[in-house]
Amino acid sequence: MGLNYANLNETTRRFMLLEFETGNHFLSPRLADVAKPRWPDTLRDALQYHTDVWLERELIRRTMMLGTETLKSPMGGKTMTRAINKEQAAKTLAEGEFNRYYMRGVCLAAKARGFSQVIVCAGKIIPHASRDLIRAVGVPMNIDTLLENLRTNNYTKNDAILGAPMGSGLSAFLSVRLPQAGEAVIRRAKTETVS
Repeated sequence: MGLNYANLNETTRRFMLLEFETGNHFLSPRLADVAKPRWPDTLRDALQYHTDVWLERELIRRTMMLGTETLKSPMGGKTMTRAINKEQAAKTLAEGEFNRYYMRGVCLAAKARGFSQVIVCAGKIIPHASRDLIRAVGVPMNIDTLLENLRTNNYTKNDAILGAPMGSGLSAFLSVRLPQAGEAVIRRAKTETVS
């Protein structure tokens, strides 16, 4: 089951694709070398027509994820190889990167409507979520600050950018949505006059 994208529509997708064209696509170290050239096109297809669930399935179907990774041991610096859960790695990458572009699209859609803030929301329900994670839900975020962070950081920082504690281990728990009628958010000034 994928994330809940409250504002995933044609307008948001158009803005997601505009953001995609700016580049800075995250190349996961868990993508196979032969898959790295195909990753941007696969991601673009998901942003334009599908969801994170489709992206996850394509990563698995096209065997784009590595089965093992090489690490240095913290004790003595020896090199060791460990297995990667390809399905979990595909899910994490698909949810995280799709959500990052979705949030960028929502930010641009909100700006186009005259808002200067978006609202943090739960991307999915996580049983036993910490109070700090739950407290982040419903908080208004400045669009310009959020966009800058989402453009320069990969998906592993999404939750921290949105106010969740670092190391919560719940990647893509949080997302954003457009403000709803009656919510106290700041609108952008239409024109500013200088006296």
